[in-house]
Amino acid sequence: MTATQDRLRELMEIAAGEPPRSVSITQLRRLARRRRTVHRSVAAVAAAAAMAGLAFGVFALSGQSTVMPPQYGSTGFRGPVILPPAAGVPEYYIQQGQPRIARARESSPWAQTGRIVVRDTATGAVTATVRCPWAGSQVWAIAATQDEAFFIACAQVSGSELHPVVSGTQIYRFQVTSTGEIAGYTAVPGGWLPRQLALDLTAAANGSAIAFRVGAHGPVSAGARYLVINTRTGAIATWTSGPIQQGGRFPSDLSLSANGKELTFYTGNMTRFLSSAQLRNPNATWGDVAEVGPASRGGSLRSARVLLPAAALAELPREIRPYLRVSRDGATVTVVAIGSIPADAVRAHLVAEQISVATGRVTRVLFRAEVGRYTKTASGGSGEFGGSASADPSGRYLILNFGPKPGSGNGWLDNGRLVPLMPASGADTW
Repeated sequence: MTATQDRLRELMEIAAGEPPRSVSITQLRRLARRRRTVHRSVAAVAAAAAMAGLAFGVFALSGQSTVMPPQYGSTGFRGPVILPPAAGVPEYYIQQGQPRIARARESSPWAQTGRIVVRDTATGAVTATVRCPWAGSQVWAIAATQDEAFFIACAQVSGSELHPVVSGTQIYRFQVTSTGEIAGYTAVPGGWLPRQLALDLTAAANGSAIAFRVGAHGPVSAGARYLVINTRTGAIATWTSGPIQQGGRFPSDLSLSANGKELTFYTGNMTRFLSSAQLRNPNATWGDVAEVGPASRGGSLRSARVLLPAAALAELPREIRPYLRVSRDGATVTVVAIGSIPADAVRAHLVAEQISVATGRVTRVLFRAEVGRYTKTASGGSGEFGGSASADPSGRYLILNFGPKPGSGNGWLDNGRLVPLMPASGADTW
């Protein structure tokens, strides 16, 4: 697993339900979008036919049964399915690359692996390009909110990959219009971070708050700092993790409740949450899922209450965890993980499941696929695979990107079926 693969995590927002029988500008906009979807259905069907022809061509040339790894649903094996977006599926998504060290002839020591673009969900057409308003900065993190509004963290970074020099980060908000264009960028109050990076960015579905880990130098064991910013007033709350198991991982997979009042996270190797057995094992794979609130208060993450213990995650693949989020009602945790499973040490698998907070048991299998194989070496084994995941603000639809090569399996889940999206080299965000 590479550092780039480890960064490919997706960013989920959990949307608030609309009051019944209410009438708002948001609803009128959604109704207009649904009418446009009907008018564009011919284009969507044409795109489906074109991609189906591509799938057939790949089969004829390579002998492979599908252009993607096997997909499984409630009725067994499913091949590629291409459908127009269902009602409620966002019309647009953002396709992003990852920051990297530039080549010697490039003007900046840090560069993006391709454009960050807005794409039409039905056709894959690029409708806009995401750019940082701050000259010389690049997008390091993206978080979505309802009504196709997004937050981006734009950072100026120089130096080498091992010794980066961060000038600062500015967080912006932008809106994707009904035609897929970007209606300008607005700096978020409280979103200027001198000499710091904003990592693991997430946002409340209503856009009222954002949260992220502050990137800083120093040993992992010293812990980490997390900020929650009120996007209307600029008020900042600070949370700290406390000690981290030596060689372990920071608390991650942040998510805010729909109204921004609760902050949930994966504890990683925070010593407060590790059992005696885990403390004896510096390579402990899974931590707990925990929650603190109110998020605007700040304090120590060590005061969090455990929603789901590590034992409930033990049977999942272990190498990469690209997605872990708590549902809006707090009843379930959705997890997407990639790697070996206890019953199969030869092949790498992607598993997407929902786990009950009350019982710790799997209540729904969303998706399973084989995504690669391990190569045995003298020192053990290795594999070439990776992935990312994210969800729309309602939490109903997951986007997955996985496979031995980025983009080899890329689409959104519709009742267990993988509806293909345009292949990407990074990750996709709704």
